[in-house]
Amino acid sequence: TLKSSLPAYDRVEQQEKLLREAALKQEKTLEEKARLLRELEKTQKDLEAEKLEMQSLADAAVLVMQAETRGREAAQKRDRAQALLDLVEEYHKARQKLEQAQTQYQSAREKTLQAQERAQQLSNAFLDAQAGLLAKALEEGQPCPVCGALHHPQKAQLAQDAPSQQEVEAAKKCADEANAAQVTASGVASGLLSETQSRKREIESQAQALQLDGFLIDDAGEQLKALAEEQAA
Repeated sequence: TLKSSLPAYDRVEQQEKLLREAALKQEKTLEEKARLLRELEKTQKDLEAEKLEMQSLADAAVLVMQAETRGREAAQKRDRAQALLDLVEEYHKARQKLEQAQTQYQSAREKTLQAQERAQQLSNAFLDAQAGLLAKALEEGQPCPVCGALHHPQKAQLAQDAPSQQEVEAAKKCADEANAAQVTASGVASGLLSETQSRKREIESQAQALQLDGFLIDDAGEQLKALAEEQAA
């Protein structure tokens, strides 16, 4: 009967309700899964984008570091070129002083030779005069205090312009002073020569370190200025 069939309808309706609820729950679960999948895909894309950005930043950092390294190297090379230029200028000044010292030595040497020659001439003249004075005192039959001869047929003549002993001593003193000045001038020139050679060796060593082909000290100024300007650019 209809009355007896009601519980069965209720059960069917209850089952349909449960089925609808299950379907709705499943639908929500699928929607949630789809949402989570979309979020996962978005997260992956964001991660990829961040990864690319980080790689780009890393590449940029490397480029910056490389540029900074090149800049430091250029600055160091510029500074070394300037330092070498200063050395070259000091070398030229030292060489000028050396040339002056060598000229002064040559002059001192000439003065020494002239003073020694003058002293020798005066000494010879004085000795010659002394011989004349000795001859004047000789008497026939009296032995010569030098050779012991009793006869003196050819006596030395007394020079009228014979120098005095004081003049001879003064000339010797002048020659000694001239020689001392020559020795001093030689020492100064020798020291400057050593300094100049040392500076030249240092310049050549630094030029080699800078890999300057065809480097010549006399033409170094323009070459080093060009290098410094090139590194500063």
